[in-house]
Amino acid sequence: MRKKLFKITLSFIIALTCSLSLGHATIKIGVNAHRGADYVKERWTDLARHLSQELGQPVKILPLRVASLLSDVKRKQVDFVFSNPVQAVVLNAYLRTIPMVTLRTNAGSQFAGVIVAKKDSGITQSKDLIGKKVVSMRFKVAAGGYIFQTYHLLQKGIDPHKDFASIKQLRSQDKLVRAVDRGLADAAFVRSGLLEKMAKSGKIKMDDFVVVDRRDPNNQVPFVHTTQAYPEWYISAMPQTDEAIVKRLTSALLSLPANSQAAQVAKIKGFVKPIPLDNLKAALQTLRVPPYTRTAR
Repeated sequence: MRKKLFKITLSFIIALTCSLSLGHATIKIGVNAHRGADYVKERWTDLARHLSQELGQPVKILPLRVASLLSDVKRKQVDFVFSNPVQAVVLNAYLRTIPMVTLRTNAGSQFAGVIVAKKDSGITQSKDLIGKKVVSMRFKVAAGGYIFQTYHLLQKGIDPHKDFASIKQLRSQDKLVRAVDRGLADAAFVRSGLLEKMAKSGKIKMDDFVVVDRRDPNNQVPFVHTTQAYPEWYISAMPQTDEAIVKRLTSALLSLPANSQAAQVAKIKGFVKPIPLDNLKAALQTLRVPPYTRTAR
C-alpha cells in the first residue's frame, strides 16, 4: 500500500514539475533576418513582448541567417519559424514544420510579381521580352523578384535564361527599377507594391513605366501586377513543439489587434489562418528549385 502511494505521489510531482516547466519555458521564434539581425529585433521585439503577456510566459525572437536558415533552425533549437513563403515550403519538406498563420500586411495577405518596363519601349506583353535585357533579384531564390515572374513566363512558353538577350541579378529591387529608368535594362522583375512605394516617396513617376501583362489592383493584390497572387510570410511550428503551445500561440497571433503597438511597430495588420501553398509549390516544382531540385511535375 505504501509503495503504491509512493508511486502515485511521485508521478504527481513529476507531472506538476513538467507542467510548471512548460508554463514558464521560453518560447523561441526564429525569424528570417533578410535585412539583418538589428532590423529583426527592431521590428518584432514588440510582438514578442505582446505574445509574452498574452501567453503568460516569455517569448524570444531569434534572427536566422538567410544563407543558413535550415542549420540555424536546428542549431538554435527554435520552437517556431517566421519565414517567407518559399522558405515555408522548404522547411515543411525538410523539417516537417507545420504552417500556423500567414502574415497580414497593410496590403493584405498575398502579393505578386511585377515585370516593369519603360513607357513607350514597346514592351507590354510577355512576348515583347524576347531578345531583351532583363534584371532581377537572386535567381531561383527571390520569390517576388524572380520566381513568380519566371514561372509566369514559362507558362507562356518563354524561358528567361534562353529567350532573353541577357538576365542579370542586382542586389536591391530599387536598383532594378532604376536600371530600367536609366535604360540599362529593358525590363525588371520586382515585387508588387514597390512601384507605388517608390512613386509615393518621389523616387519615380508611375507614368514613366508600364507593367507587362498588367493586372489591375484587386481584392487579392491592391497594386498593379503581372503574376498570379501568392501567400505572404508564414509562422510555422517545429514538429517537436508542444501542441498546447502551438494552439495558444496560434490563437494569440490570430487575435492580434491591428491597432496594437506590436502591429503598428511591425507595420502589419496581424495574421490570418494559413493560406494554401499549392500554387507556390507548383511554381517551385516547375523551376526545379528546393525542395524540388530533382524532379518537376
